[in-house]
Amino acid sequence: MTKTRKSRGVRATETGRQKLLQAKASRRNEKGKPWTYFDVATAAQVDEKTVQRFFYGKPKDREYAIAIVQALDLDITEVVDPNEWNSVTQTSASVSESVTNNTPIQPTAYENLSRKGIQRQQFKGRDHELTDLHHLLQQNPQVAITAAVVGMGGVGKTELAIQYAREHLTTYQGGVCWLPANDFASKLVEFARPYFFPSINLDNLSPVERVRYCWQHWAEGEVLLIVDNVTNYKQH
Repeated sequence: MTKTRKSRGVRATETGRQKLLQAKASRRNEKGKPWTYFDVATAAQVDEKTVQRFFYGKPKDREYAIAIVQALDLDITEVVDPNEWNSVTQTSASVSESVTNNTPIQPTAYENLSRKGIQRQQFKGRDHELTDLHHLLQQNPQVAITAAVVGMGGVGKTELAIQYAREHLTTYQGGVCWLPANDFASKLVEFARPYFFPSINLDNLSPVERVRYCWQHWAEGEVLLIVDNVTNYKQH
């Protein structure tokens, strides 16, 4: 599943939103059609849902905002209130400068895929399935990856999930976490604790409370949770 944490950021003004829409409509993809949100996301190297929310006027992290704006050949002050943008801290300014200089977004530091799955070059002829899965995961703020691939008979759901996760380590900056369905709560805490709250003792909390604590103290950004061996999705 994916989970989004709210974060402080900048938002497009009403005029800025119109400029974004006009710039998107003026561009053509390889099929000769106007750019979609997916095309913008590809050019900006961010995920599609981030692009959509920024276009809708939702606040997004400054580095994502400037990547989206520059992908459309706009200036950030055309889209965001200049006063809001100029109030950025020195730390945030440094991050934005890194994006301005076309420094690639780095893969998330939070992941536990290790050596799962086969090499990417061995995973041939499946690109359209990866694209379909990505679109499905962008349709809702929280979905289960097992549910997303139900109906894709014979595609090798586990391997598809692994390859998707590896390919989108830059998309899910909040982390990519592989969890067994039969031990979800304890493995989630085991994953999160060393990254986000290494010195906190959760022994006095129930499993549900521990999971809730994890979400409350998770890193900012999109999170991809892959729940393996789910036998009955509707019960989860």
